[in-house]
Amino acid sequence: SSVEEDKNRALTLALKATELDNKSQTAYWALAFTYLYRKEHIDAIRAVKQAMINAPSFADGLALMAFINNYLGNAEEAIGQIQKAMQLNPLYAYDYLYNLGWAHYTLGEYDKAIELLEEALYRNENALNPRLILAVSYIGAGNQDDAEWQVEIIMANRPEMSVGYISKEFPFAEGGKKDKIMQYLRK
Repeated sequence: SSVEEDKNRALTLALKATELDNKSQTAYWALAFTYLYRKEHIDAIRAVKQAMINAPSFADGLALMAFINNYLGNAEEAIGQIQKAMQLNPLYAYDYLYNLGWAHYTLGEYDKAIELLEEALYRNENALNPRLILAVSYIGAGNQDDAEWQVEIIMANRPEMSVGYISKEFPFAEGGKKDKIMQYLRK
């Protein structure tokens, strides 16, 4: 099946889950995540807000909101959301650090971003998305060698991860923040 078919099937299943249990924060989280990867950012935000209405202290809901905001280029919002999520869930997963690092990258705070993204990868060395943002953070910090090393690890694991693939498949909002990431990845 094609990627588009998979995205349509995921949406059908996620909508069905919210119909079966409209009080489930997890069902709305899944719906929000599905909308995000369909690049339907407004619907993704609406779904994650419903998850937060169902469960106001749902840390993973706040973390997903930060993730969406990172794809939209809204770094300040993402930082506030992920910091609140970390307070709600002190046993947070690596992706909280990834989101926080990504937001600092967007703000041009490359050293802080590198520190957080390296910590995320220490917790989950197989995660490739933090490596992408780590690579562009290294470029931002003027460290070409470390950036190239991160890209080599990514390519060894996912040879199809070209700049074109990332630009097409990753749910970046169109505009400046995406363009800078693509430019840095090309470097």
